[in-house]
Amino acid sequence: GVLEHQGKTGFPQGTKISVEQLFFNTPARLKFMKSTATELQHIQQLMQRLAMAAPEVQFRLTHNQQMLLKLPYATDQEERIQQLFGEEVRDGLMKVQHQANQLSFEGWISLPSKTKSSRRLQYLFVNGRHVKCPALNHGIYDGYHGLLAKGKHPAFFIKVKVATEDVDVNVHPAKTEIRFRNSQLVHTILADQLSRQIHETSGKRFFGREVGHSPFPSRPDQTEFSLPDSLPLEESLPKAGLGKIPTGDVRQKDLTGFPKIPVSPAPTVSTKKVSSPQIGSSFQISGSLPSMETTSSPIDGGENPDLDVPEELELFLTLPAKPENFRIIGMLHHRQILMEHAEGLAVADTHNIHKALIESLLAKTVEENSVRLREQEVPLLLEMKAQDALILELHQKLLKQSGFQLDSFGGTTFSISTLPFPLPKEKCENVFKDFISRVSAFGKRAHDAEIRKDLIQCIARHAAFDNGSSLNLRALNLLIAQMEQLELPPLKAEGERLWFMIPQEEIFKRLKD
Repeated sequence: GVLEHQGKTGFPQGTKISVEQLFFNTPARLKFMKSTATELQHIQQLMQRLAMAAPEVQFRLTHNQQMLLKLPYATDQEERIQQLFGEEVRDGLMKVQHQANQLSFEGWISLPSKTKSSRRLQYLFVNGRHVKCPALNHGIYDGYHGLLAKGKHPAFFIKVKVATEDVDVNVHPAKTEIRFRNSQLVHTILADQLSRQIHETSGKRFFGREVGHSPFPSRPDQTEFSLPDSLPLEESLPKAGLGKIPTGDVRQKDLTGFPKIPVSPAPTVSTKKVSSPQIGSSFQISGSLPSMETTSSPIDGGENPDLDVPEELELFLTLPAKPENFRIIGMLHHRQILMEHAEGLAVADTHNIHKALIESLLAKTVEENSVRLREQEVPLLLEMKAQDALILELHQKLLKQSGFQLDSFGGTTFSISTLPFPLPKEKCENVFKDFISRVSAFGKRAHDAEIRKDLIQCIARHAAFDNGSSLNLRALNLLIAQMEQLELPPLKAEGERLWFMIPQEEIFKRLKD
């Protein structure tokens, strides 16, 4: 550069560095550059890493006279996390720290119950520099040993300090990959310390509250104790003197029409009746857990032809439609369908089946550019964070192909005039948040097909019925008939179960035992 002018000016104490017109001159490697949105996303990710490394510094990022990032001075790392990712992320973190001669670290990591479905929120710094290090990453995951569910990943923002002579930063020209002199020692210290602190913190929390900070005064003879972060449902529910019912035990009446046999209720425990009037049979369950609503219900309306069926269910077939191999006999917990089958009793999940049907529909129509749309009389306005708005712009072509008509409404606000059927407008924002969380991880997707599959899964997840409490028998029959028509397997490739069968022999065996 050339120095054009030098003089005095009024300025607050501190240092200001401005980098402007990054692409004023045509880059020598122009053919290797991606789209503007892609390069801008890379710049924004770099700004976020710098901001996390130095919370005491203010940062601003402007693109085409639009402020994309404005981060004021932060007092500590926790405040910076809130500025960048919001209170919801911050509230799901716990503080960790360790001081030793060989290795020191401090930062924030996910509570075991607040892990994420992607690796997007993972930041590692060694001696103030953002790095990628398998030894550190593996040590953090080992610290959660036995506490991470399948497909879940911890969010972490950790700053590590080691002696400069114990780390090699010249592994890669970008200086982001490092190598420790004793990687095994670093891994062991990090894993052991995190494991200890995670279990200590989890032991002090019960549904997000610190045990011992009760608003009620404790008696001198009371003994304080710790509860785990989560409890098995079976052990946490109070017993009602009914005895433990073995898992998988099915109690049903023969369908040939025996008279109803009343069962005497247990003392102080009410009797809940569960019936299926449209089938012509009923049964009773004596006793229920205190403060619990009835967990099974009749199917409203039977097969009354005057009752409507939600259009969200008419995906591949229309009424009248009945399953060929199943006969619905009732519902459990307002979500599971109980069905008679030639081989025994089948139990199906309404949400999972509806989601699988929507996935199949969208996969077919997106490929054929024939997605059924839901026109919005009044366009929806969706305001996003700057970094999330960039991701939507980057994938705007795919979103349009999948049924979303997005138009800029100024700043980081979008106007949405169409949605893919059968997504309700109330769930639109949730779909975008879910999609952004999946695709904005540090890693890059190899194929557009994978991103399209992610988007379809996000739409199906939020478009599917949460439960089947509002569905009558005609609607449930249509749901199962479409499941048969598409020959959906009981277990999807992703490990999600749609339905399962309890063989008749197993039922007889349980009853004899």
